[in-house]
Amino acid sequence: MFVRNVQPHTYDPRDIMFEVNKALTYAKAKVTVRLIKIGYTEKGNLIGIIGENACAEDLFAHTQAVMAVVQRLDPKVVYIDKTEE
Repeated sequence: MFVRNVQPHTYDPRDIMFEVNKALTYAKAKVTVRLIKIGYTEKGNLIGIIGENACAEDLFAHTQAVMAVVQRLDPKVVYIDKTEE
């Protein structure tokens, strides 16, 4: 989950997903570590689903690259957190 500090949004989540996946490719993340779905929640946060053969830790290994892209496209994102246990 990409936590934002405001609720309203005007950003297309598909653009964000495309750029995150591109950043993951450049960061040499395993091919399984890709977002397959992303959208905004009712609270205004971005929530993404990664491929079935990856886990949150795989994505977190590339937090710096991912956050740089996400914050460029949606500057209201303040941090990344996982929602699964």
